[in-house]
Amino acid sequence: MFVDHVAFDAAELKRYLIPVPRQEIVAEIENGGEWAKRLVTGTRGGLPRLFPLREAELKFLKILSEKAEIKAELITGQNGNSYRAQ
Repeated sequence: MFVDHVAFDAAELKRYLIPVPRQEIVAEIENGGEWAKRLVTGTRGGLPRLFPLREAELKFLKILSEKAEIKAELITGQNGNSYRAQ
């Protein structure tokens, strides 16, 4: 499922979130601490509620992510050409 792609990278969190969090959270991020793990877990749990996708939409995203192929018919309901992302 697409929420499995939600993860954290300490450098990315540091680059985009700092100086937003408190310094003790920054130290936790750099050490792979529990705060970042809770952030990922909460995001994974919340995304399906925020973006409730049908099975065909999930399949569309999986094919796009894994094969770089756009199968528009999965989300439009119309048979059409598939496109390969370059």
